[in-house]
Amino acid sequence: MNKPTGATAESAGITKVIDSLISKDRLSALSANQGRILNESKLDKDGVAKAAAKLQQARNINGVPFDGTVDINVTPAGAIQFFAQNTEPTGWLKANGAAISRKTYANLFAVIGTIYGVGDGKTTFNLPDLRGEFIRVWDDGRNIDSGRAIGTWQSDQNLKHNHSGTTLESGWHDHTGWTGYNGEHSHRLPISVGGAGPNFESNGGNAERWENTYSSGNHNHFFRTDGNGNHTHRFSTDINGGNEARPRNIALLACIKT
Repeated sequence: MNKPTGATAESAGITKVIDSLISKDRLSALSANQGRILNESKLDKDGVAKAAAKLQQARNINGVPFDGTVDINVTPAGAIQFFAQNTEPTGWLKANGAAISRKTYANLFAVIGTIYGVGDGKTTFNLPDLRGEFIRVWDDGRNIDSGRAIGTWQSDQNLKHNHSGTTLESGWHDHTGWTGYNGEHSHRLPISVGGAGPNFESNGGNAERWENTYSSGNHNHFFRTDGNGNHTHRFSTDINGGNEARPRNIALLACIKT
């Protein structure tokens, strides 16, 4: 490479560009722009421009003016993005409900205001808190999830439903069992109709005589139900599951653009 004795870093970079042009194409000539850059010594020692050249005509990129002299970010303040890391990138804040300065983050405050909290009511405001939440898109008049304002929180819920079924058919059968014990007792029985005596009672105009049976001690009684033909029985299921309803999911970090 043609490098003069005592050359500076800038002149070394210029020499490198010239040598590159000569070595690649001996018939090529410097463009006007290359010559200007070389002349103004805006190259580093590797022949790379130190600063971007200003565009002859500025233009808008997604509504943001750009003339080539400074970097721009076309993501608007208030945008939500998910990241596969546990720290927020530069220009973003974790969507964790924190109270932040209205002055420092004026662009974000101008967009979301106090929708997610008023902060201290004077100098701060709250970020949305998306930690552990699923996102549901705002209904905005569609009437599927009506009555909601942007940024409002909604508790969990399952659609009202029940579970039903039948047991297997078990054929014709009856059921037997025993009554509970009822202590020592007796039973009253009608003895005669139209008779006479001290135990007469009036029953719808008919005179009946009643007597008590002998006491048979503390006992129970056997019974049998009538048969009901071939039939089944309804049942309810046991409760199962955990402490929330959720789909399969993966945890990511939610951040908001400042």
